[in-house]
Amino acid sequence: MIRLASLLFLWLPIAMAGNETYEPCESCTWQASTSKLAAIKLRLYTGETVDEYTEVVVGEAVGLMDQMNLSQSTVVYTHGLFGTPNWKSSEAIAEAYIKRGNHNVVLLDWASIADTEWFYAGRSVPGVGYTLATVLNEWVAAGMEVSSLHIVGHSLGAQVSGYAGRYANFTLSRIVGLDPASFLFYTALEHVKSGDAAFVEIIHTDAGVIGIDLQTGDVDFYPNGGVELQPGCLIPEVCSHLRACFYYAESVRNETAFIGRACDSNSAFEEGSCDSNDTVVMGYATPTTASGAYYLETNSDTPYGRGEEGATYEHATNLVSATAESLWKEIKSIF
Repeated sequence: MIRLASLLFLWLPIAMAGNETYEPCESCTWQASTSKLAAIKLRLYTGETVDEYTEVVVGEAVGLMDQMNLSQSTVVYTHGLFGTPNWKSSEAIAEAYIKRGNHNVVLLDWASIADTEWFYAGRSVPGVGYTLATVLNEWVAAGMEVSSLHIVGHSLGAQVSGYAGRYANFTLSRIVGLDPASFLFYTALEHVKSGDAAFVEIIHTDAGVIGIDLQTGDVDFYPNGGVELQPGCLIPEVCSHLRACFYYAESVRNETAFIGRACDSNSAFEEGSCDSNDTVVMGYATPTTASGAYYLETNSDTPYGRGEEGATYEHATNLVSATAESLWKEIKSIF
């Protein structure tokens, strides 16, 4: 069902496209109204676990700064379609930053819009991005350093990040797009891409299905070819799509967990024709000088990262035996 819907959305007519000037709409039913956007929440993690946080609506964003350490970097995570702050993928990223320390960790909770039907959520992305940009503008105007601020977004959240970068009154330092959603984007709406921030990193894990199958960042990483099924995944589409979040979270905890090899294609990577090419770390510590496409292998379970070993193709790891126990474990790891 998800695969079919994705393909249908990819073929929506170009005439639906908007432009970079967001037009608020209170009476709209096909995208989030201004009152819906005003109800979006910001969750600032204030303790040592994901259960300790302060939550406010976006209109009270400046008030959160009283609980921030402005000498530290600030990261905003934006979840994707159907996502919530309590999804395992959201918590994995928040927890990784909390454990790392030295970050103000904020989650943009737009679940009231994202956890609806696909067309409505997708068409609402420009408005959500504009709302996030307004928050960022207010923070910077109140004293937050632009260089310390970056966004990590998954799926539709990656597209929200791109819009936020384009609508902001300044150039964001960094955007990380985790398997950016394909439907509606790349045909009808603008997509996250190089130029939306000073540095844009994309990690593909379900390219061509839920995620986009195009190289759009300053640097694009393709773990296991960037496609389903990612190693250890048994549920088509959803598991692979979310795996980008868990890879990134692991990179926050271990900067050298994932090392990619520069290569023109996955087939060339598998053939070994790129084995002498440059390597670069994927995720949190990716240098802003990195550019182009990088390929790597991962493990099928945590720890997913294989370090230097993963930068050389060894064997296919995508297939695992499906059992009731393994399927249940996967479902729990996702939700």
